Amino acid sequence: MTPEGGVAAGVHMRERPVRKGSYLGRTAIVTVRPPVDGGTVLITGASSGIGREFAAQLAARTGTLVIAARRAGLLEALRAELIAAHPRLRVVALPVDLSDERDVERAVTAMREQAGPVDVLINNAGVGDQALFDVADWTRTR
Repeated sequence: MTPEGGVAAGVHMRERPVRKGSYLGRTAIVTVRPPVDGGTVLITGASSGIGREFAAQLAARTGTLVIAARRAGLLEALRAELIAAHPRLRVVALPVDLSDERDVERAVTAMREQAGPVDVLINNAGVGDQALFDVADWTRTR
């Protein structure tokens, strides 16, 4: 749980009543839902592989699915496929190169405008360097 009473991203909980304090001898029951159910989920590296499968698996549960990857054509094809299978799902496709800071800033702005706040992040994009950590290029690993 977060200090505000929400569920931290990545924590899986089933919907259940939760006792939350008491007031004048009465106990309040609050229902907590997993943030993925009806929420906004952002998946990086969504154009293929595990990221694509995450999108397919979560499409039935989320309200808005933000899919991000470098290959715009594959993203648009996935978007169309998800909408065809789940007509009520809102899908935002964001072509972005996460190794390019300016492109990331552009995509974050677009995401905020099109999808609003994100409830769950699945950080699946393959950005990094192939070297021992102490000799890796910091600009590739940060």
